[in-house]
Amino acid sequence: MKNWPSGLTTLLNADPQQLIWGDLYTFTLVDGTVLRFTSYDADITVGGHTWTRVGANITRSQLTFTRGTEVDTMDLTITDDGSTTINSIGLLKAIAAGALDGSTCE
Repeated sequence: MKNWPSGLTTLLNADPQQLIWGDLYTFTLVDGTVLRFTSYDADITVGGHTWTRVGANITRSQLTFTRGTEVDTMDLTITDDGSTTINSIGLLKAIAAGALDGSTCE
């Protein structure tokens, strides 16, 4: 059984129209460049950092949560309308050229 703060229970039992749900992805490239994208349909700013929707759309596979040291995997699917760039190169072209090789994703 997982425990969480009682405030979370209250929030989840509140009007679902007030909840905003979006995944936040932070990619840190090998050269230190940080890219932040969200799956939500608008930009989200938290703690002074903005995760952008722009033209990038990231979807993920289902996650499972277990106790112990079992490692789960997650697949990301990235699409773009051509407006997102990494170092002035279109996002998908940059990925194909290896821009995300060796990067971390949180």
